[in-house]
Amino acid sequence: MKVCTSLFVSMLLGISGHAFGQTGLSFDLGGPGENIQDHLVFSSEGVTATATAWSVDRNQISSGFAASEVVQWSPGLGVKNSTEFITDTPYVPCYVDNQDHFDFILFVFSQKVDIQSITVHPSAGTFDLDASYWLGNIDPALDLSGSGFGNLAAYGFGSRMDNDSFASNSPRSFGISSPTGGVNAMLIGARIDGDGEFDRFKISGFSGVTVIPEPSSLLMGLGALGIAMRRRRRDG
Repeated sequence: MKVCTSLFVSMLLGISGHAFGQTGLSFDLGGPGENIQDHLVFSSEGVTATATAWSVDRNQISSGFAASEVVQWSPGLGVKNSTEFITDTPYVPCYVDNQDHFDFILFVFSQKVDIQSITVHPSAGTFDLDASYWLGNIDPALDLSGSGFGNLAAYGFGSRMDNDSFASNSPRSFGISSPTGGVNAMLIGARIDGDGEFDRFKISGFSGVTVIPEPSSLLMGLGALGIAMRRRRRDG
């Protein structure tokens, strides 16, 4: 009976882990050197997050989003828009900032997830670290080019969320309010309509990410759990 109980507990843990969602996944977005791409893909225990970069010109907001490049550094991800360039002398990195453009990173996950927190990093120096973000369920192939902030709801994003802090030379993490049922996308950038101070940071990573199972997977898991319980009663 002791052996059967141990097997039952092991089976229960295995079923719950797959049917009710993997918990505690994390995504480290940093990397060595300087890596500039049109997109980057990150993986944690079989779940992927694809990152693309977008910018909105502050002087021509009506022109909407324009595709930009994702820049990966050791502290995390930044954005290189069409007006920016990277030089060694003086050393100029590319941040997610709101100085001349509102810069954003769009993350699209391969499965619906609940996100507990995200970490942003000032990289070098002391900067204001206020952020704005949207969560939603979107078409993974969505192209934001030419779209404005007002179009985001039609694409499946929820309301804009703002998270304010203060100038710092240290990274900070802040909680994310994911809706019930999870999301497959997050659009995050430097603060929109904030306190007047320029915000700039690198996006270092996600933590406490939970996979939300599809209804079919949940039913299969519950069915397997019921079979296991019936077998245990019969064998007992």
